[in-house]
Amino acid sequence: MTDRTLKPCPFCGHEAAIQPSGDPCEYGRIICSGCHVSTLRYPTIRQMEDAWNMRVETDCAIEDPASTGYEGAWSHE
Repeated sequence: MTDRTLKPCPFCGHEAAIQPSGDPCEYGRIICSGCHVSTLRYPTIRQMEDAWNMRVETDCAIEDPASTGYEGAWSHE
């Protein structure tokens, strides 16, 4: 494992954990323990951590995301 720290879930704030895939071509993904949102599957731990820990800084806020009509790209299992 690595010594890097995973940030809390950007959606609900719960802790996240690495979920190995069992596939020799990919390491796995990172999944939230609260809302179960996850990254895509990546071949290395470093790529998973980078994807999970990436945050976009913005000063644009939407009060009611449902009002946009955008369903989003995240899904829950």
